[in-house]
Amino acid sequence: TRSCNTTVSHLDAQLQYLTVTTAQTDTDIAGLISIGSIMAAFSRVDAGDGGKLVELRGIDAECWPGPEVDAQKSFVGMSQYHGTMMWSWLAGWLAHRAVVAGHRDVAE
Repeated sequence: TRSCNTTVSHLDAQLQYLTVTTAQTDTDIAGLISIGSIMAAFSRVDAGDGGKLVELRGIDAECWPGPEVDAQKSFVGMSQYHGTMMWSWLAGWLAHRAVVAGHRDVAE
């Protein structure tokens, strides 16, 4: 069996925080999350292929902690949905925030 983290950070929560704090000047809030930190936590690149993005996940863990997954969801094989699979709107939101932050390479 796989061991999962007991805490999971969600990509959509990170993007929401980034969106809300973009124009924030309060140093206790601004700059805590960046496109770079999001990419480090939620993606994997192939260094041998020029840094090509090969994986983008909805959570920063290898799997959902068991107690957080509904039994019916596990039964039909969807226990990792939004975790190891990526929703298209979420990938689009990440691409948009990357462009706004000046990281067109991430969006492409």
